[in-house]
Amino acid sequence: MISTIIWNIRGVESKGAFDRLIKLVNFYKVSFVALLEPFVHSSNLEQYKRKLGFQHTIANCNGKIWCFWDADYTCTVISNYKQQLTLSVQHAMVQDTYWVTIVYAKTKARRKKKLWQKLEQIKDIIQGPWSMFGDFNSIMQAIEKKGGRPHRIRKSKDFINYMDDYCMIDAGYIGNDFTWSNNRKRRKRISERLDRVLYNDE
Repeated sequence: MISTIIWNIRGVESKGAFDRLIKLVNFYKVSFVALLEPFVHSSNLEQYKRKLGFQHTIANCNGKIWCFWDADYTCTVISNYKQQLTLSVQHAMVQDTYWVTIVYAKTKARRKKKLWQKLEQIKDIIQGPWSMFGDFNSIMQAIEKKGGRPHRIRKSKDFINYMDDYCMIDAGYIGNDFTWSNNRKRRKRISERLDRVLYNDE
């Protein structure tokens, strides 16, 4: 599997975020980077590609997802949509191909439904290993939310059903129980696990 960083960076120029990213890429010898919410126009992609030391880059159609990768890999766009970018990935020394989908989902259920439908179309194209990662703006169970109104499982129904249809497995992670908060204090604080990595069993 390609060594990867996925980061909802919320602004590549915010508080030295990009400098931290460069250090992480160099320290872990990362070959593929996906950034969500860069908050900079995608016409600047080449500039950031050079800073990271990568040879290739692409943004999705609305510029909310940026990807960078090194010369050892060939990435081909399979689907480019407002809420996702799907690429086929092949290493120069390996014939096998696998697929990655970077997700930046809308918050409203009716808009997310368009994402699930788009992924359903992609599923029919992909034959082999497939990973999805990013901000799904959905939780799968009540324990993935803390604070605010209790989570109603029906809000997760579409997400859960589609992931089951795709035979996706949650890779889990190490760290904080939640990946997002509203940055409020005490009783007004809401935290949720909106970001995740999923993969099929192939």
